[in-house]
Amino acid sequence: MSELLYNKIYNFLITLPLNYITFFSVIYQIMKDEPLIEKEELYKIVEKAALLVSAFNSEDAWGDPIASQVISDDSDIIKNLSTEAYQSFMKLAKQMQINSLPNIIQEKCNQFLNDYKEENLNLLCNKYKHNNTWIESNEKLCEITKEILNTLSNIWKNPAFTSEFANIQSEGTYVTDVIIPLLHAILKDLIVGNVNLFSTAEKQNKLFELMFVECSRLICSNDKKEKNKIKLWREMNDGINYIYKKNRLDKDEFEILGIQIAGNKMHFNIIIRDTSEVNRLYHLYSTEIPVQQTSDKVHLLEFINVLLHIRNILTINISLLLNTLPIKSKRLRKQQSSHTISTDMEDD
Repeated sequence: MSELLYNKIYNFLITLPLNYITFFSVIYQIMKDEPLIEKEELYKIVEKAALLVSAFNSEDAWGDPIASQVISDDSDIIKNLSTEAYQSFMKLAKQMQINSLPNIIQEKCNQFLNDYKEENLNLLCNKYKHNNTWIESNEKLCEITKEILNTLSNIWKNPAFTSEFANIQSEGTYVTDVIIPLLHAILKDLIVGNVNLFSTAEKQNKLFELMFVECSRLICSNDKKEKNKIKLWREMNDGINYIYKKNRLDKDEFEILGIQIAGNKMHFNIIIRDTSEVNRLYHLYSTEIPVQQTSDKVHLLEFINVLLHIRNILTINISLLLNTLPIKSKRLRKQQSSHTISTDMEDD
């Protein structure tokens, strides 16, 4: 078998786009160099090259440096090198690594560890209620708005979300680069204690999920939107049922938040239990997420308004939760069971 012909066909198969490769194009590459090649020899060359390409493209092949054409620093080939050869191979990586942090950075970290004090959740914060007013001061709302606007500025500068590329981004990229930073901004420095950035409150060694989020890509089909809508409703319903099993919360006050991201639309919903023990689902706001730069002031104010409402309602809910007593009696738990349909949820 001609090794030169084999290498030529192999390189042809791995370098050209699939839509350019046909049976005749492969044969043509061989016939150009060997017009009188025998049929059996031709078949062997094509078969061997095709088998190796198939192995190269398989997931299992990536563990083999020869098949994957990638040499990893933790592969046996590198580990078995001489000390001098190993250092030569690692030179590219070593020149990227800096031996020590500047002293000012070390001092900053040490000061953080010395000064940080975890807030005591057993200390009851103020108990708030919904009364058509903002819980926090105008100065604090302005500070949070600045965080949101800075986040939007970074999103607008991200080339992945320009009009040319935005619609091809994956759901993971959308969540990581847009949705999570916005949630971080609106949940920063909540005034009611030790609540993490994804709105999970801890009380007496139990974690309670106060907000659920369902997200899609920037291009969202109606089918995906409806499925996520139902999924979010079930999660919210399970969440409020679980919390009421554990706590004596005020009816008509405490709610679970649900945020559905469907394409570039944000839908803000809440589920609340009324005094008749019925869970009510409300669709409070819908707004467009300004993923790309806009000069529309009305649109921007509408978006900021929705995000600040999420923060305001979540603040009230955490204060209500931290100011309630746990339910210990099974009889009381039974009395507070929901009248709505719910999926099963483990009651620890």
